[in-house]
Amino acid sequence: MLRLTLLLPLLLCSCATSYTQLRSNPLAYPVVSHWELDVSAGNTETAEAASLGEAWPGDPMLVAHRFLGKLWDRSAAVSVETLAGETPTEIRITVFRDGFLDDAVAGDWHELTLELQSGGYWRITKAKQALRCRRGPGSEIYAAETCP
Repeated sequence: MLRLTLLLPLLLCSCATSYTQLRSNPLAYPVVSHWELDVSAGNTETAEAASLGEAWPGDPMLVAHRFLGKLWDRSAAVSVETLAGETPTEIRITVFRDGFLDDAVAGDWHELTLELQSGGYWRITKAKQALRCRRGPGSEIYAAETCP
């Protein structure tokens, strides 16, 4: 099993305001609950793009990027884990994003499981999401709860 973790701190704003949560490590907070996301529309788009010969469906990170919109916002940690053998046919991508410019949500967590299809493109078989709130008890965890 191969595990690759990339820490991608992206500081996109040189504002005078201090963002203490931006400097926090998104991996420091546990995931205590999550939602399952519907992947059908994303998989339809991926299959159609593959049938048209587009390259991005052949890269699991690009499929994840397309599904999530952005893999990172202001800072992120991305983990890619192969789940089967030397030539992976199943991959798990975990994304912790932090430092959102939102008054309620500080960051989010996603876990995507992708499977290589016979046509050479990757299909998402499972997608999970949780939020980390900016304030209150949800500021120390990722959970399937709406932030106040």
